[in-house]
Amino acid sequence: QIPKEYLDARMSDVSGKFTISNNTVHVDQLRGNVAGLSYTVNGLIDGLDKNEPIKLNVKVDPFDVPADPAFWRKRSAKAFDRFPGSGTISGYINVERAAAGGEMTKDGLIQIRDAKGYYSKFPYTLQNVKADIRLHNDRIEVVNVAGIGLHGGRVMVTGQIAPVAENAAVDLTVTAVGLPVDDLLRDALNDKEQ
Repeated sequence: QIPKEYLDARMSDVSGKFTISNNTVHVDQLRGNVAGLSYTVNGLIDGLDKNEPIKLNVKVDPFDVPADPAFWRKRSAKAFDRFPGSGTISGYINVERAAAGGEMTKDGLIQIRDAKGYYSKFPYTLQNVKADIRLHNDRIEVVNVAGIGLHGGRVMVTGQIAPVAENAAVDLTVTAVGLPVDDLLRDALNDKEQ
């Protein structure tokens, strides 16, 4: 669900070019800022009705996510509750409808760099996190999440989450190398896991 403040957000610092030729709208380097995020849109809309074929690429420039929960509370309390942390995020999404009235397809990539955080169900903090997460119509593919524990050791995560819905199945492989078995790790495990 899109937070209300994003729906109410207005574009600013907008530049770019729209060209209409034979009922096709060409979008060229449409740049701007919305809700603090800088973006660039390129592509075309093949007709002037709302369900026409469309092919757009939306790129979001790198932006810093501070560790301050107030930042997340304004945007998505659910995301911060599940993955509290900080870092730099960028990405893109391709949106396409091949035929008029057809299904809209989406694919994209989220890149996370220089991050620090943890997953709420396993509160073991990782730092120097680098992640590539692919977005597909029917699934989220965790291509690679890699980070370092606070007391050393490397953690890598790969897998997928599908379908893209509330009842998604999570199939992830977590590999840890050189991770010390210390109080940080024990505290992250629930009683049954210890």
